[in-house]
Amino acid sequence: MPREDINLDEQTFTGGLKNRYSRNRTVPIHSAIYGMVKCRLDGDFKSLIYHDGTKAISEQRYREYFNTALQSCGIQTEHTPHDCRHTFNMLLDEAGVDRVTRYKLMGHKGQDINENVYTHKDLSQLREAVEAIKTGYEY
Repeated sequence: MPREDINLDEQTFTGGLKNRYSRNRTVPIHSAIYGMVKCRLDGDFKSLIYHDGTKAISEQRYREYFNTALQSCGIQTEHTPHDCRHTFNMLLDEAGVDRVTRYKLMGHKGQDINENVYTHKDLSQLREAVEAIKTGYEY
């Protein structure tokens, strides 16, 4: 994630590439990871994740670090960073977040015109949904 897409004052990420529903969407940063994001957001690097704290790294090297981190957490199955989207959606669902809000956070097209056009969610509603995820973790 490019540094310019992270707003620490608003505690949000803005981004998305795939389609008009995902582009330029704003997603609140969960309070449990805000400290980690703030710590990793180093002015010497263009990205939040493509550095190791001392130098910029390639996507391949990032994926190696990602897999090492998973293994250190006891996760032995192979995963990609994209798989985190599945986890995010599942955690939102388990927290009872409604489908429209999940679609907005994930950058997905809704099922019908009511979801796509007429249902609006402001930042405070999106933040409430993200914070509904219970982590048991504080950075």
